[in-house]
Amino acid sequence: MEAQQCAEDNGVYAFLETSAKTGKNVHEAFISAARGILARNPGLKNGESIPSGIGASQLSSGPSDMRKLCC
Repeated sequence: MEAQQCAEDNGVYAFLETSAKTGKNVHEAFISAARGILARNPGLKNGESIPSGIGASQLSSGPSDMRKLCC
């Protein structure tokens, strides 16, 4: 796969093919990203502050109205 080779060449933590249309591997991609972040910043598990340069935002777990705007 060309995308997987690009990820390996650029030192990307993990490569996982996803689909926004079907939802395939989307949850797994976020879990993999979170695990990678925690592996690189073990202090985050202990409640330390987020390192400089990393942004954080609040996400809503409620339903999104985005589907109403699509197609």
